[in-house]
Amino acid sequence: MATASTSSNSAPSGATASQPFPEVTLPLTAIKDALESDVLCGRGGAAQRHPGNQHYRNLVSTNKPYYTTCPKPEKLKISRSIVATIRETNGRFLERGIDGLFYDIGDKKAVEKTSQALREGQPKMRKKIQAIQNHQAASVSASSATASASASAAGHRTSLDLSVAASNTTSAGTSADGGAATANQEDEEEEEDIIGDINDIDPNVEAAAAGFRSPLLEGSKASAVPQ
Repeated sequence: MATASTSSNSAPSGATASQPFPEVTLPLTAIKDALESDVLCGRGGAAQRHPGNQHYRNLVSTNKPYYTTCPKPEKLKISRSIVATIRETNGRFLERGIDGLFYDIGDKKAVEKTSQALREGQPKMRKKIQAIQNHQAASVSASSATASASASAAGHRTSLDLSVAASNTTSAGTSADGGAATANQEDEEEEEDIIGDINDIDPNVEAAAAGFRSPLLEGSKASAVPQ
């Protein structure tokens, strides 16, 4: 029996000669028995149970979510890619003729059939996708709320800790005031003694000595001695 290539069939809109469908080397007309790689067009239990139809339905089902949400120019590419996948395994899209034999419907009708199959159940698919997106958004929102509550609680504990620390510091400061005053007085007296000793040794350093400040009085940082 003669064989034919699917490239002789009319290509769907947008197809070019540089993007032909894979060549099928099996007969495309007057076919007595369908192969497992073939897709049987039409309804009925035989078509539903046929291995080629099951493979085809899996391809359609897998691509439905993307087909539902993708831009219109991409939809045709998806339909063509599914048809090309069937053709790559020497699969044919067969329809039974009035003589009881099968005939391949051609690439154009195969793409149209695939696009129709992809469109079936789209409203339900959109609702399903929307439900998934809403669930994901709710999960993100709940996670953010939990993180915010944790941060707020941590901030509250920090405020309490700071308040306690401030209270302890105030108490300790009050207790240390008398001792600090006594220490400051002793430092001042020692400082006066040092200045007096310097004046006794060299009267010319009086101006420099007047600019001296003890590190204790300056909080660990002494003032520079004027030159």
